[in-house]
Amino acid sequence: MAGPTSTLIPKTADEHSVPGAVTSESSSADSLSVFETLSSSMNGNADDGNVKDKVDDAPVVIDAAKAIELKDKGNVALAQYHFNEAVELYTEAIANDGTNAVFYSNRAMAYIKMESYGLAIVDATRSIELNPKYVKGYYRRGSALFALGRTKKARKDFRTVCGHNPRDRDARSKLAACDKAVKETAFAAAIESSSTEPLSATLDAGAIRMEPSYDGPRVVPVEVADADKKEEFFFAPGMLPVDFVMAFVGHF
Repeated sequence: MAGPTSTLIPKTADEHSVPGAVTSESSSADSLSVFETLSSSMNGNADDGNVKDKVDDAPVVIDAAKAIELKDKGNVALAQYHFNEAVELYTEAIANDGTNAVFYSNRAMAYIKMESYGLAIVDATRSIELNPKYVKGYYRRGSALFALGRTKKARKDFRTVCGHNPRDRDARSKLAACDKAVKETAFAAAIESSSTEPLSATLDAGAIRMEPSYDGPRVVPVEVADADKKEEFFFAPGMLPVDFVMAFVGHF
């Protein structure tokens, strides 16, 4: 089983509820590429769901009041399904105040709605770095991770959310979905064994030896430099003589 068949989408952006999800020009493949790049540059922290001890680039505050105003406009745009506009407004808010975890989390929400999951992970991770107690950062990163099939990592984030809000039914439902997906993947891996491989992948032609009592048709001897490789030579595709095969079938 290849992983989850559905995408978990957060239901709220700050104070506003935004139902449903839409498809944008950003593809899941592009998001996956962004996600892998992020994981590499952060030594795997985003992939593992860990939080770095501090933010790499010290955020600055230029105009906190203007940033809040831009964030509020972004929330309105998001509620009206204007996701690109919302991203632009949140980006302007961050430019005016890079210390507010809510701005990054809300932009992550907009990216999730656009199915730009890799970018959502970047922003949600930064939100968590700025404020490890801001639960929505974990929720949105978990949602993006789940959408990319990183169910174990998503489960870790949803466990964090449920740890802070044990009565949050939505988070518990998403945690259950992650648990189910992880178990299905583990089960599929467990039943996959060498017994499911084709005979051609496991047969060692060189190990086959003729019983002394065998009185059926035999392959006409052919000079092979390595005697131990003779049987392997004849069992190679296209090397077994047709007349031998027909005689063999008639004998048995």
